[in-house]
Amino acid sequence: MEDAKKDVSRFFMAIWRRIARTYRNRAGSVPYRHTPSGIEVLLIQSRKHKDRWIVPAGGVEEGETTDVAATRETIEEAGVTGSLGVHLGSFRDAENRSITSMYVLEVTEELSDWEEGRKGRERRWFPVQDALREIRWKPKQIDIFESFCVALSIPAAVPNLETTSS
Repeated sequence: MEDAKKDVSRFFMAIWRRIARTYRNRAGSVPYRHTPSGIEVLLIQSRKHKDRWIVPAGGVEEGETTDVAATRETIEEAGVTGSLGVHLGSFRDAENRSITSMYVLEVTEELSDWEEGRKGRERRWFPVQDALREIRWKPKQIDIFESFCVALSIPAAVPNLETTSS
């Protein structure tokens, strides 16, 4: 029942944004960890495309700053906590009428129980290059990953990736 209320609320907010021509503020992170084989990035399963992966991000709540929202959304969607780092940039999505601010988040704890996990959403660790391949269907997320690689001094062949649209 609670999910149905959220869906109805999202529906009416989407209509309102189109009428008011406003953009919804969103925030998220690129969660990462150091392993003996290198840096790994945590991606979450897309809600719409279960066979595809994305970075965790969601809406900024009233009175919340984007950095606080990024931390909260990462806990809710990916079930990890950590140290929020640099702002990687923002991107505008005209189709969904949103502006998303993205941050680096070094993971310090992986929760065994988290909100989206209870709904069946999966999370998975990927080496950086594999994560880049997994998100190639989301061109704006590739741009954020390029900033992530620069921020962490990771050599990445971002421009060589072919993007696909869906």
